[in-house]
Amino acid sequence: MKVEIRGDTDEKLTVIMSRVADLSKPMAEIGQLMKRSVIENFQAGGRPDKWKPLSEKYLAWKLTHGYTSQILVLTHRLMQSFSVQTDSKSARVFTGVKYAGKHNFGDGQTPQRQFMMFQSEDISKIKEIISKFVGG
Repeated sequence: MKVEIRGDTDEKLTVIMSRVADLSKPMAEIGQLMKRSVIENFQAGGRPDKWKPLSEKYLAWKLTHGYTSQILVLTHRLMQSFSVQTDSKSARVFTGVKYAGKHNFGDGQTPQRQFMMFQSEDISKIKEIISKFVGG
């Protein structure tokens, strides 16, 4: 991020300092962006790399019982469970679903299918949001 100040620097720095004292507005926007990114990871079946496919046996079971073939989606509970929490200095996306960690990190039996991650384009957008807010 680059901030360029020309002219009356004392006044401009005072304005910038007052803006960064409370980042609630950009953090709210960033939190929503992060949540959308996590959901897009589900919709894409993993990003940037695709998740390990379902076993043939489990895929057959899902389809026989009327479920989608989509990975990590049986009832949509996990994908729909993400919440955003923000304050003046941070944004957080989280879920209270107990089995989320098992799927995100893997556990030996369950392969890792990381959904709690952000893409490089998300980082660029976050920088843009903060830069616009600070720059006015």
